[in-house]
Amino acid sequence: MFCVYHGIEHENDTAFNREHIIPCALGGSNAFSIQVCAKQNSDFGRDIDSPFQDIFPVAFERFIRNIRSADGNLPSLFFRGTSILNGQEARIEYEITAEERKLVTTPLVTVGDLNGRTVYRIQCDKNRIDKILGGIDRKALRNGQKLLNSEGQPVNVATLLASLQEEASVPEISVMWDPSQWAIASQREFVKIALGSAHFLLGEAYSRSRHADLLRTFLRTEDAKLDQVPLLGSVWPFTLTDADLKACASMLGNKDHHLIALLRVKDNLLAVISLFGMFHARVRLAPLLDFECRLADGKAEVITIDPVARSLERRLQSV
Repeated sequence: MFCVYHGIEHENDTAFNREHIIPCALGGSNAFSIQVCAKQNSDFGRDIDSPFQDIFPVAFERFIRNIRSADGNLPSLFFRGTSILNGQEARIEYEITAEERKLVTTPLVTVGDLNGRTVYRIQCDKNRIDKILGGIDRKALRNGQKLLNSEGQPVNVATLLASLQEEASVPEISVMWDPSQWAIASQREFVKIALGSAHFLLGEAYSRSRHADLLRTFLRTEDAKLDQVPLLGSVWPFTLTDADLKACASMLGNKDHHLIALLRVKDNLLAVISLFGMFHARVRLAPLLDFECRLADGKAEVITIDPVARSLERRLQSV
């Protein structure tokens, strides 16, 4: 069976499964899916889909719409960064779900010496302290030692946990964004969607072509060398500025829908993609001199998907 992601024919016993061309976690539809090699589907889900979904503006769109993942989980919002707690820098993760807000800090464990005794100073979330103390206790037992409290009296983990004093803290979080990584994650996701869309709409005539090979090469090239892949197009953040694409503007900007359009422009076959009416891409699929296409000049084959209802509409449209 042919896998569009690998671009090869697999053995008959190779596992294949459903690939949502727009990922399920972004509101993809079962009606807009293809069959691909199960291993590559899993790898691309981890390496391409997940980084794009973690981009904060994308995660926010998922969150406000309550779009569930493929596993049925509701989305969360994460703020990650660093903070100063009691004079020490700590990594912070603040998670917002539909049910709660949860602040998690990386545990800070300081080891010192006091009169020949090893002294531990632990600063962490209360739900992690028992695991950390348990690890210290097991290490002490292996070394023939025992836990003592601040007064030098032997204690066990349960006694220490019962005597802990909890301190509430509201840290100031400093978050560092990396726009270059956002751009790379967006490029890979949109190229992957363009490849899957072309396979869905045009079939193996396109996905077996050298033009599809170029998209596959882009998806597998390491980040530092992406600019060496001669991919023609632009990705989020993207605005329609080319005169020959201004007609597409009427199709974009609907925040209640995803949109995928294949169209002929100046003897080129293009894929125009819009997610949540906010994140746009244009990817050149092939020059029409090298590829037969049933689309008439000035026509586009358009798919719109409601990411909440996951319903699909397919139509031909003039541009």
